[in-house]
Amino acid sequence: MPKQMTVQAKKTKTAIATFLLAGNCIGAGTLAIPITTGIAGFFPAIFSTLLIWLFSMATGLLFLEAILANPDGSNMISISRRLIGRYGMILTGTSFFLMYYLILTIFFSWGVPIFTSLSEQLTGIAIAPWMGHGLFVIFFGGVVYFGINVAGKLNFLFFTGLIITALILIFSSYPYIIADHLKRQNWLYVSFAIPTLFSALSYQNLLPSLSTYLHRNHRKLRLTVIVGTTLPFLLYAIWQWMMIGTLSEGTFWAAYEMGAPTLQAAKLITLTPWLNRVGDFFTLFAFITSLLATGIAMVDFWGDGLKISAPNRVGLKRFILCLLVFIPPLLFAQLYTQFSFDLFGFVDGFLHTIFIGFLPIWMVWLVRYHHRLPVPHLLPGGKPVLIALLVIAFYIIYFQGIELIH
Repeated sequence: MPKQMTVQAKKTKTAIATFLLAGNCIGAGTLAIPITTGIAGFFPAIFSTLLIWLFSMATGLLFLEAILANPDGSNMISISRRLIGRYGMILTGTSFFLMYYLILTIFFSWGVPIFTSLSEQLTGIAIAPWMGHGLFVIFFGGVVYFGINVAGKLNFLFFTGLIITALILIFSSYPYIIADHLKRQNWLYVSFAIPTLFSALSYQNLLPSLSTYLHRNHRKLRLTVIVGTTLPFLLYAIWQWMMIGTLSEGTFWAAYEMGAPTLQAAKLITLTPWLNRVGDFFTLFAFITSLLATGIAMVDFWGDGLKISAPNRVGLKRFILCLLVFIPPLLFAQLYTQFSFDLFGFVDGFLHTIFIGFLPIWMVWLVRYHHRLPVPHLLPGGKPVLIALLVIAFYIIYFQGIELIH
C-alpha cells in the first residue's frame, strides 16, 4: 500500500506540474490570439500556431537541459552565470526582471478590475479600487507563499473553470459559424500573428521551479513540457476555428487597427448578456492561471538571485520573496499603468524572443559542445537542430520588428 501511495503521489505531482505549465500558456494571450490570426484566415492561423507551438516545445526542452546541467534550485541568474559568464548573467537577469514585472503589472491592471466587478456582482457589496488590489494581492500572494503544491492544486481548479467557460463560449457560438469565413486565406498576414503566438506559448520561466518540484526527473519533466504545451495548442486551434468562423474579416481588421486589448477582444464573442458573464469569468480564469505560474517562477528567481537555496525558501524568507514579487507591480499598476502598456509591446517582442528563443539554444550549445556536461539530451538532432532553431528565432525577431513598426 505505501508503495502504491508513493506512485500515486508521483503521478499527482506530474499532473500538477503539467497543468501549471499549461495554465501559464493558456492565459491572457488566449483572448488576443484570434485578433492577430483572424486577418490571415483559419488555415494560415493553424499553420502559424503549429509552428510556434513546436518551436516553443523545443526551446523548453533545451531549457531543461541547461537547468539539469546545474545544481538543484538554480534559476536563471546562477544558470547564466555558470554557463555564459558575468555579462550573460546581467543580460539574462535584467531581461527576466523587466519582462515579468511588466507582465505582472499587466495582470494587476487588467485582472483586478474584472475580479472586483465579479465580486461586486456576486456579493452586492461595493469594493473600492484600492481594496480590490489589496484583496487580489493578499489572496494570490498567499497562495504563492504556500508553495508550488498548493498553487498547483488551486491552479487546477481555475484551469478547469477556464476550460469549462471556454467550452460554453465555443458551443454557444457554434450555430453562428459561417463556413465561408473558414475558407478565407491571406498568407501574407501570417507574420502579424507570430509575436502574439510566441508570447502566448511562453512558459520557460517556470521550468526551474518545476525541475525542483519533480526532483529533476528528466523523463517526467519532458512529459510535462510535451503535454503541457500540447493542451494549449489544441485549445488555441479550436478557439481560432470558432472565432474566425464566427466573425467577419472586417471585424478582425477593425480590432487589429485599434490595437484592441484582450478585454475588448473577449467581448467580440459574447452574443447575449449571460454569455458576457461567462466571458468575464473566462477572462479572469485566464489571468489567474498565468498569474499563479508567474508568481511561483518569480519567487524562485528572486531566491536564486539573493542566493537563498531552494530548501530555505520558506517561512519569513519566502514571505519577503513574495513581497518582492507582488508589491512592486501592484504599485506600478496603480501609478504608471499607461506607461506599462506602452512598454509591453516592446518587452513581449524583442526581450521575450531573446530570453526564450536565443538563450536556451546558446546555453545548450555550451552545455553539449563546450563544457561537455553529462546531461541527457531531451531534444534530439544535435547541431543541425540547434542551428535550425536559431534561424527560426531570427525570423521571429524580424516579425517582431515588423509588428512594432506597424
